Amino acid sequence: MCGRYTLTRFDHPLLERIPAQQAQPTWNRAPGTPAPVVGLNESGQPGVVAMHWGFRPHFMPDGPELINARAETVAEKPMFRAAFRRHRCVVPADGFFEWKPVGERKQPWYIRHRDGDLFFFAGIWTRLPEASRDGCTHGYAILTTAARGWINDLHHRQPAILSESDLEAWMAPDTGPGRLALLLSGAELTDFEAWPVSTRVNRPEHDDPDCIAPVEAEKGG
Repeated sequence: MCGRYTLTRFDHPLLERIPAQQAQPTWNRAPGTPAPVVGLNESGQPGVVAMHWGFRPHFMPDGPELINARAETVAEKPMFRAAFRRHRCVVPADGFFEWKPVGERKQPWYIRHRDGDLFFFAGIWTRLPEASRDGCTHGYAILTTAARGWINDLHHRQPAILSESDLEAWMAPDTGPGRLALLLSGAELTDFEAWPVSTRVNRPEHDDPDCIAPVEAEKGG
């Protein structure tokens, strides 16, 4: 699952030409909002486009709007398979949130690279049935995999995070299904760290550094 993430820095070659209006830091990116997404243009060069975080293909105007797609089934699901074949993208982030059950409540945790570096989620995009209220004509979903290693203690799913060397292959239209499956196999996030944060992140209107400030984790019982 990936339902919130952060993007507070833009110092990466793929984001060198990001439009100024998209280079706005966010500490609580929520579904249903526009976000910068990187894909290949017709010339095969990476470009940054604002897309709506929510995936509903134009041929399914009455279907649900989803924010995640399971890596295990994305190639076969009718809703996703065309986008998986032809419309793959990468979503820049520098952290994301997961919610760990604690008794009858859920404690949010913030997860990031130990060095605070940017990284990229594997994504797919589609043309929306109609423009979103923020004016976006395309929407995206973040792919998820089974959680590996320590993160499984927080949640049983994790976003599919691509290594730097795999970004181009993921976006390239001629990458075969076998290679794509390998890219989504789900590596353990050994270079990442996590800490509990306030439940203020639960509300999308809260978007400031306090969303990622460490707090004492709630105890079960």
